Amino acid sequence: MRIATFGSCLSRYIANNYTKIFGGYLVSSVYHNRSDAFIGRFIKKDWVETDFAEIAATLKIKVDDGDVENNPVRILKNQYPEWMGKHRLSRGKPFLDLIRSGQVDVVIVDNYMDLAGRLVSDQESNGFFMRLGDFSSVNHQWKTRDYLSPEEGVKNMTQIIDFIRQHQPAAKIIFINFPHNTYSESPDRVRRTKIYEELFSYEGIMIIPCQEVQPLFQTKDKQHFKAQQYCAYAGMINYYVNSVAK
Repeated sequence: MRIATFGSCLSRYIANNYTKIFGGYLVSSVYHNRSDAFIGRFIKKDWVETDFAEIAATLKIKVDDGDVENNPVRILKNQYPEWMGKHRLSRGKPFLDLIRSGQVDVVIVDNYMDLAGRLVSDQESNGFFMRLGDFSSVNHQWKTRDYLSPEEGVKNMTQIIDFIRQHQPAAKIIFINFPHNTYSESPDRVRRTKIYEELFSYEGIMIIPCQEVQPLFQTKDKQHFKAQQYCAYAGMINYYVNSVAK
């Protein structure tokens, strides 16, 4: 079984634990792509894109250190087609190449970037994801834009799943609503998450609602959970995959 993920650490860690428990191979894993940016740059191709080298030259760190999870160069690479999908995978496949010409059995998608990601842009580009603190000078030209609205996120995510299904009609797709109970101190984040969950629907795929992450399975990071939580998701997905296969 060949598994690809699109979203964040949630999909990735679920896939990692799925392969440990039930077998299979993680062949591509997309990080750091908000749905509007992905559509604008790789599906509709109507966004003005900034040259990779131009952006990289403005970052504090200019080397992709394989041991650093959130190295800004890696974050940037994850948003360009030649690297997108190869995040911390020694033999990972570029996501677009895999979807368009390879074979994928399962695609796990989550909406973390739509809820948490804010794009940066200048006056000429449409934007990309990066943290302002990663730039080398306070006088850089990049400015942070607003969060994506839940309504726009749902619209975009539907188009992304359309794109995946167009090229991989036999693949089983799982969409996971990112949990919100660990963000109780951020009422706007909770509000946007609930709206997104309420609005999102898609026939013929598995949709996992926001789970209540119990304190025992939480960590010091709101967006990261203990292995048991990812294993629970993996069990849900395995049941779905086997049910659909029958």
